[in-house]
This record gives sequence, structure tokens and C-alpha cells, in this order.
Amino acid sequence: WIQSSCNSLVAFVTQEMKAYRLYNVVSRLLLFVEDLTNWYVRMNRNRIKGVGNDLQDCLIAQSTLFKVLSTFTHLMAPFTPYISEHIYQNLKNAMPEDLRMESIHFSRYPQTSSGADNQMLETSILYMQKIIIAGRTVRDKRQIGLKTPLRSAHVIVA
Repeated sequence: WIQSSCNSLVAFVTQEMKAYRLYNVVSRLLLFVEDLTNWYVRMNRNRIKGVGNDLQDCLIAQSTLFKVLSTFTHLMAPFTPYISEHIYQNLKNAMPEDLRMESIHFSRYPQTSSGADNQMLETSILYMQKIIIAGRTVRDKRQIGLKTPLRSAHVIVA
């Protein structure tokens, strides 16, 4: 899901930059940061940390996060050059020696990956997020803590 979303972001940013509509890009970058931090990392925190005995799953989760962070940092570079450079200098320590560049601004801008798009999955995750947010809103209105288990919840989809 997050790789597909990142690939869609690359396509969107590239399209908007070609059309000189830079004002559309920053808001979409911020939405992606929210998805990455508040949804992907939170939902996969234990996988990323390696909790459990599945080392292969941990490595896949870390590799996915690294790839997405690297791509996102490259996308941000034209808009936030200094922070992107700072993030890149930390990320490049995990890169193979032959792929490291002195600066993020010397590296190639990301291209969309064919076959990496999964719009159906992205839409499903968006619906899941809306359901979770609606559930949190109802809990808040009824003053039920997030850690309090519910006996049941009914989701009505129109």
C-alpha cells in the first residue's frame, strides 16, 4: 500500500511540476507524510522493530520504509532543500557504497515504477482509514477510551 501510494505521489508531483503547478504539490506531500507516519509506521511498528521471531518480515518492513523515505526525500528536495539534504545524509549511511552520492541534489529525481500502482489497494486503505477515524470520533463523543475494548461495532457502508 505505502509503495503504491508513494509511486502515485511521484507521478502526481512529476505531472504538477511539468505543468508548473507547484502550489498543488506541497499539500499532497504533507498528506503523504501523515499517511506514512500516522498510518503506515503506526500499523507496522512491531514489524519494523522486529518484535516476534520473523526476521524476514522485519527486513521487508524496514526495506520498504527505507525505500519510501528515500523516494520521499528526493521528492521534497526541490521544495525543502536543506531538510531534504539533512535527511539524505542520514539515509545514505544505509545505502550501498556505489549508490551513495555526495548530496541529494546530485542524485536522479525519482521516476514512477510501472507495476507499482495498486489503486484498488490505495482506495481500500482510504476506506479503512475513514472507518477508523469515524470509530474514534464516536468513541470521543461517548467518552470511551481508545484502549477500552468494544463488544461490537456496526459499520454501515452506503
